[in-house]
Amino acid sequence: MYVLPSCQLQEMLSPKLMEALERMSQNINDIDCVKLIWWHFYQMYRILRKDVAQLKPGHPVGSTNIEDYEFGIQDAEIARYVYHANIFHSLMVFRYGCKELTPYMMKFVDVVPKHLRSTPFKSLMRVATEGGERTHYMHICFYYQVCYTCG
Repeated sequence: MYVLPSCQLQEMLSPKLMEALERMSQNINDIDCVKLIWWHFYQMYRILRKDVAQLKPGHPVGSTNIEDYEFGIQDAEIARYVYHANIFHSLMVFRYGCKELTPYMMKFVDVVPKHLRSTPFKSLMRVATEGGERTHYMHICFYYQVCYTCG
């Protein structure tokens, strides 16, 4: 069993990342950083898994009229998704560097929010969870360009 050492990372969080994480210090230890990375990724996944009809406010409970319901992910949830995606990406780059971001992860960060904002049906679980090999060619090119410039 592999256990992650609880050591302080040498790098310090940027002021914006510290503020977004609501931390009092720019220092973070390895375990906390890794836990935060995967917690934010899990929050993104949870939002995308939500795919139920929701009764619109002020409409009668038990209504059989389709106009009384909203389907898919709502705007507030899309904003929450983007928040978690930005923090996930920032922490991954902070902890591991951009070369460790897979095309699959980058699709969650770059492609899914654009689709959520622009498609009329707002339900993208299948799109978001397909493997990285389904990522658009230009997206993969962008990913490698970023990694090349990061070092």
